[in-house]
Amino acid sequence: MVTCGYCDHEVPADRFCCRCGNELGVAAYTGAGPGRRTRQYAAAPDEPAWALRFTSTLFPQLPNHAMTAFRVALVSGLALILALGIAGIFSVALAAAAVLVPLLTLLYLVDVDVYEDQPLVVVGLTMAWGAACGLGLGLWMQHLSTALDEQGWSGIGTTNALVRVVLVPVLSVLLALAGPLLLLRLPRFNDVLDGVIFGAASAVALWSTTVLVSAWPLTELGLQPQQDTGAWTLRLVELGILMPVIAAGAVGWASATMWLRYRASTRDRNALGFLGHPITGVVVAIVVVVAAALAQQVLGSLVRALVLAILAALGLLLLRRAIHVGLLDEADEYEPGPDVTCANCGRDTPTHTFCSRCGVALRALPKGASSESSTPGIETPGIETPGIETPGIETPGTATPGATPEVGA
Repeated sequence: MVTCGYCDHEVPADRFCCRCGNELGVAAYTGAGPGRRTRQYAAAPDEPAWALRFTSTLFPQLPNHAMTAFRVALVSGLALILALGIAGIFSVALAAAAVLVPLLTLLYLVDVDVYEDQPLVVVGLTMAWGAACGLGLGLWMQHLSTALDEQGWSGIGTTNALVRVVLVPVLSVLLALAGPLLLLRLPRFNDVLDGVIFGAASAVALWSTTVLVSAWPLTELGLQPQQDTGAWTLRLVELGILMPVIAAGAVGWASATMWLRYRASTRDRNALGFLGHPITGVVVAIVVVVAAALAQQVLGSLVRALVLAILAALGLLLLRRAIHVGLLDEADEYEPGPDVTCANCGRDTPTHTFCSRCGVALRALPKGASSESSTPGIETPGIETPGIETPGIETPGTATPGATPEVGA
């Protein structure tokens, strides 16, 4: 046993502290409170905490070997969209763009078993709820303007433009949050990470369904309409990649603030700072999504793509910060338990918050990854915090670290 220079606890003398994830032998970091470890990302210690990494941010509970498979699937899907767009098969490309991220998200939920033996409840209140709300919004948007040319600032004062730029984005954020918030009352879903994933999954399902349904009438133009191939292909990337990331980041952040407020211990409620209050978190989500809708309404193709890329980067950073804080907010609650096998590196590590061998947050691994190693009286890492469970949100529990150029909202 050695004393960690970061959290001052006695822990096994491995490479990393199993409580706080600090690399043993490295000088203690400065600061106080959750999220002090600013150099390494809790879900992937080989990556910086502040970094624009797509896969490890959107799919934080994947071990390294599974992360590679998801990267390949994402790149392959993007390549297919680009190929269809360049070939001018826009209707098929639009459908592929709309389902790419939601399909990967659904496969992710199944792969990591995030629903803890309640698949119908979780998938129904995240993906299915988002898709149902997106269907309603998409049908409504079919009656709004879907002109192929840029509308610009001159049309921003029209009723249809205001609905698309303000009303639909606000409704999309609130509706995407509604389903996951019903899961907030279930005691077993008490991890901040759960809130982030539920919110992000609901958001991408809602956004993609809205785009697909609202743009469906444009398939009447034919399989290969006579349009600018470059502009359409760029728009497909915006709709299939950038906008789902923006939606996931914004709603995932807002959902994380809810879980942090009602599921984390009192000392951790301010871990995300001023922007981490539930009301502020929802406002931040609305502002980001409205800004994206405004960019789509008034900007030209290249400038619009640049603005959406910046907003997508902001969404990734918000999501990554929420995940990082959620995984660090519990290091002092209980003593290390018997060894379990880390699903990331395959080596034995004490049952606690982090793997003492590779430094990954055990709560960030699939919930059933080490169920075979569970010991009576000690919950498996990534499932529940031993002895901590609250009946409802009134008494907070403890967070467990664990188509066309104008189509779309």
